[in-house]
Parts: sequence; C-alpha cells; structure tokens
Amino acid sequence: MSVSSTTAILVGAVVSVVLWNLSPRKSNVPPGPRRWPIIGSILEVPRAYQWVTFSKWAKTYGSIVYVDAWGQPLFIINSAKVANDLLDKRSSIYSDRPTLTMATLSGNTHGASLQSYNENWRQQRKIIAQDFSPSGVTQYYPLQETESRKLIHGILGDPRTLASQTHLRIGTMIFRIIYGHSVKDENDPFLTAGLTRMEIFSKSTTPGVWAVNTLPILRYIPSWLPGSGFIQIAKQWRKIARDAAWEPYLWCKKNLATGAVLLPNFCAHYLTEVDEAISEEQEDRLVWAAAEVMGGGMDTASSIRAYF
Repeated sequence: MSVSSTTAILVGAVVSVVLWNLSPRKSNVPPGPRRWPIIGSILEVPRAYQWVTFSKWAKTYGSIVYVDAWGQPLFIINSAKVANDLLDKRSSIYSDRPTLTMATLSGNTHGASLQSYNENWRQQRKIIAQDFSPSGVTQYYPLQETESRKLIHGILGDPRTLASQTHLRIGTMIFRIIYGHSVKDENDPFLTAGLTRMEIFSKSTTPGVWAVNTLPILRYIPSWLPGSGFIQIAKQWRKIARDAAWEPYLWCKKNLATGAVLLPNFCAHYLTEVDEAISEEQEDRLVWAAAEVMGGGMDTASSIRAYF
C-alpha cells in the first residue's frame, strides 16, 4: 500500500472520529453498552448465546437496552411486563418489523415474522388463526399425546438420544399437523430441510454480522468484487429456504386426493375451503404461512434442546 493511500485512510478515520464526537448524541434512547464511531456497540454483541449477555445487560442497564450495530438501532427487552405493555397493549404502534436486507436476499422475509405490518401480513395471520384457534387446536391433542409418549419411551431407552428424539418427535407433530405428512425418521427430507431453513433464518438475522443490513446499497455490488461473498451465500440460502417452504406444501396438494395425506391438517383445511379456485396470491400466502408455523415449531425444538 502506498504512503498516499495509507495517509488517506488515516485522515478518513480521524475525520470520522471527530465528526462522531462532535455530532449530537441520541439522548432519547435507553442506556446500553458503549458505542464506538461507525461500528457502534457491535463489539459487545456476542456471535453465540446472545441471550446470556442480554440477561446480564438487564442488571446493568435496565429492562430496555439500546444497542447500535453498525448504525442499526436495536432495542432489547428484558422484561415480560415491558414486552406485554409495548408489543401487546400498544401493538398498533410497535407491530412493524425491521428491514434486514440479508434476510430479504436469503428469502427469509416472506413469512409474517419479518414482514411489515401490511395487508399481506394480516392475511397470513388470519390464515394461521383460523386453524390454530383455542377450539381448533383440540383436534391435534391425540397426536400430541401419542408423540409425547414415544418421546418419553425413546429417552428412557437411551437418554443420549434426547436431542435427536426431541427433534424427531416435534418434527413429526409439525409436519403431520401442517402438511399431513408422516415423518418416519430423523433423515426425512422435509424435516432436514426445515431444520436447515431455521438455521439459515437464524444466521441471516443475527445483528451486526452483515454489513449489507447497514448499507443496503451493497446488495447491488458486482459479485466479483472483494467483500461480495454474501451475495452468493444469500443466493444459496434463498433456494434452500424456498424449497423447504414449497416442497412439503406441493406434496400435500398433489396427494390430497390420493389418500396419502393424513387428515386433518393445516394446508388441507385451507385447500378444501377454497377448492380449486385458489389464486397464485392466496397460494403464496398459504405456503409462507405454513412455513412460518413450521419454523415456529422447529425453533421450539431447538429451544428445548438448549434448555436441557
């Protein structure tokens, strides 16, 4: 590197620090870890087991913690009461979602969890609520009891299989309830694809990891430029996410009339209601609503494994 280039970089860094120090601080945000010029608090955010650090921050900074990750503001809520007050009682104000460009590029923003508070979000939520109302879920109680017994029996037989047994039994319930598909073992392609999709979702939404979330314009840089590796990663992830959502649905739709699909199930219930007049828009909403429920269930399996 030439002397002139080095000098330019140093001068640019110094100017950035000076401007940051002279700029007015955001005094109307909750307390949080120390923020540095440009990068914010990103050095304080761990890559793994983030909830452990977040819990420690609650003791230092309070129930709401403000974190700046490469210019992206994050508010971490460490209180069930505060979460209920803000996200439930005032849901009309705080129901929107952040824009995560890497998640968008990876095909992980079709479901309600990362969609903006719009008509598509409301329609997806309506589809889910129709089948999973307090009265609707009772039809799945026998299945839950059966799989719970199998889980206990399997763990008693070999306690070392706790993680795999948990994934298998919860996965069996999820795919049976959503698609009418019977998962035979932990190598079931629908099950493994669903687990992979959840892994991708977690990686693509991790705060502070992807520069493109802070500078969305980076999504348009040529794929041959240094630092553009995230574009290829997103392309691979997008296909995996799409296949994991569409393939079990298409299997259900194709086999609904053959008797291979176990009833009742979420997708079949919706398909039989609209009969053959389902539009592309309705089908797209159904697919991603189903994938959203699947993702929520698979995340539960991961949480149980982490707890134990």
